[in-house]
Amino acid sequence: MKSVFLTQNDTLYLKAISITLIVFHNFLHLLPPVYDCNEFSFNALHLQTIFSSFSLSESINIFFSFFGYIGIYAFFFLSGYGLTKGIKKNHTPYYAIKRIWKLEKLLILGIIIYIFMNIDNINWKNLLLKLTLTDNFSLTRIGNINYPWWFLGCLAQLYLIFYPLYKYINKSTISFFTIFYLYIITAYLWIFGLFKTEYLYLNALGHLPEFTLGIYIACHENTQLVKKRTYQKLLLLSLLFLLLAQYSPWFWIFNGIASTILLISIYKLFNQIKYKKLILYIGEISAYIYILHGFLLRHLFVSFAQNSTAIMKLFYLLIWFILVLFICSILYQIKKAVKKINLCTN
Repeated sequence: MKSVFLTQNDTLYLKAISITLIVFHNFLHLLPPVYDCNEFSFNALHLQTIFSSFSLSESINIFFSFFGYIGIYAFFFLSGYGLTKGIKKNHTPYYAIKRIWKLEKLLILGIIIYIFMNIDNINWKNLLLKLTLTDNFSLTRIGNINYPWWFLGCLAQLYLIFYPLYKYINKSTISFFTIFYLYIITAYLWIFGLFKTEYLYLNALGHLPEFTLGIYIACHENTQLVKKRTYQKLLLLSLLFLLLAQYSPWFWIFNGIASTILLISIYKLFNQIKYKKLILYIGEISAYIYILHGFLLRHLFVSFAQNSTAIMKLFYLLIWFILVLFICSILYQIKKAVKKINLCTN
């Protein structure tokens, strides 16, 4: 019997975990003590700095500040998995490309709200350039307006190459490993050829492992090992690689795939509360949270928390997060209402 690796609720739960990690990271990494992380480039001193100035009272803040970004890798995996499940139903080569318009609509919504909140201080040229989803090719443009939007451009690139990847991976169970091997060779040549690693990991090529892993599992679900001991081993192995990735560039290129497998393994082993309504709802509105959290009063609450104690930093974070959830929930409910009206009129 063919097994289903992730149900719809499983996907929502993973989205909720991932977006929470990302949002917490993007808030706490702006507060002292400020630690750089190895997301787009590698530096062994980043982890050494944490060890040299570690504070138990700040341990939760430090964890999210340094490791919270790993939630983004799960979204690449879920995108590959979801697109594959979708194309198996729709059977159209342009299925993924058509979904780029959904990214554009999400971005347009974010830009409209950004304009409303910053009407007196807007760079219209930068806003128009955002709509092209090409900021990933420029390290100067990527930080304009809202840094988290880099993900949309990277995802659009992956959507463009999804169909040939899907056709290749769907043919055999070893095709993913061929792509992964080619990624490893490319990443080592890139890094040790002294190219800027930001260009690799802000774009599709750097996230092929996570994206194609999602495609692979969706194509060959009936061949997946789902025993508890398998996930226990994967958890330990991926955690080891994630930690080693902070010490050496030789391991750092596995940062994304290790983080993805770690999050999935944790979920598979500890998913007893997966049907909690709040968690599932956060997963449902995760796209709105991602598109808005980077500029939605974040700097205001960060300024409140700048000179606070560790506990108060978390307090300001939670108040801000609740506010973000509230606004995103309103937008989500408006979307559902409009969709219902359209269905009735049609």
